[in-house]
Amino acid sequence: MDPQADNQPQPPLKKSVFSLRDWIILFSLASVQFVNILDFIIVMPLGPRFFDELGLSAEQFGYVVASYGYASSIAGIVAAGWINRIERRKTLLFVLFLFLISSLACYFSGRFTSLILARCMTGVCGGLIGSMVMSIASDLYSESRRGYAIGVIMTSFSMASVVGVPIGLWLAERDSSARSPFLYLALVCVPIWIVLYSFLPRLPSHEDSSDHGYWGTFWGVLKLPSHRWAFLFTCILVFQTFLIVPFLATYVVKNAGLPEEYLQFVYIVGGAFTFVTMPLVGKLSDRFGKPLIYRIVVCLAVVPAVVITHLPPVSAWLCVLVTTTYMVMTSARMVPAQAMISSLSQPQWRTAFLSISSSVQSLAIGVAASISANIVVENAQGKLENFWIAGWVGVFFFIGSLFLIPKIASLRTG
Repeated sequence: MDPQADNQPQPPLKKSVFSLRDWIILFSLASVQFVNILDFIIVMPLGPRFFDELGLSAEQFGYVVASYGYASSIAGIVAAGWINRIERRKTLLFVLFLFLISSLACYFSGRFTSLILARCMTGVCGGLIGSMVMSIASDLYSESRRGYAIGVIMTSFSMASVVGVPIGLWLAERDSSARSPFLYLALVCVPIWIVLYSFLPRLPSHEDSSDHGYWGTFWGVLKLPSHRWAFLFTCILVFQTFLIVPFLATYVVKNAGLPEEYLQFVYIVGGAFTFVTMPLVGKLSDRFGKPLIYRIVVCLAVVPAVVITHLPPVSAWLCVLVTTTYMVMTSARMVPAQAMISSLSQPQWRTAFLSISSSVQSLAIGVAASISANIVVENAQGKLENFWIAGWVGVFFFIGSLFLIPKIASLRTG
């Protein structure tokens, strides 16, 4: 393979069967998403170590999580207007390099301020990477193969939970450092970058007579009522989750008594069950309707959301059971929800819609984590207090999302 192949524009791949090069590109894009997602989610189970190693308070740790969300949101909004008009191969390679640098910055951050700055830099890269990977996949693969290609890429989330988080926790325990996983993330980026440079074709921009310019694209997306309702629904979905998730690992260790070395099993078991249940919920949604399945799952999810935020000291197996139930129910509701949201986007605005939707999610993450940081406090014994308040606020948004379903269902285009 000539590494200079990017000098010549190449059309989207149209073969009916994936070639070896197709699979190399797909797994490379999935690997980019894997490190991108893992970089974000690994911070939360590392919470207990950050508390002890850097002496962070509950409020400071909440802001560490929130800073990524805010930075990612801003990056996505800025990218929405021009993501169709850039050569994405070179841009992805450049942003992935910056991501590598920001991961190293997280590793070398020994204080709260430097860690916040490093997480902001990583959030900017993460916000751009997510939009570009999906946009590249949509361009490379025809409609008949696009769903399968995107499905392969989306397995990166489950792999990050099932494989990435446990390995990251093991590395942190082995090296006795909450920051060591970021060093290994940076190292993993090197071979991914090389493979992408060698195999990813040049992707021409979409700038043509139909281009609306930055503000034309941005307002073109926002002016459609279906898009605005989709963003509101997305915001509520993510908001509930990140009132609880940032402090979940710290709470089960410090309050529920789970030994820290068992924390990896929370994510192994929870991620494995999620990997199985999400496709099942998808099939049920197709058969019985997305709105109905969403309502059922949300009602079921209220119980573990309440239990996990009131959990007293319990045995390790019971703690893993409760956390697994919460993870399964929380992730399951996203399947019908995302299916409904995707049907609200208009085809001519889809790329920009996905970018802004990603920004809305990131903003909701930042706001929710900030609010949770001001609710949850650490007492003199090192235990977290007021986590139950975050749980009940989350339940309020769980129930509130049900009132949006009739409107969302009426606006769906397919």
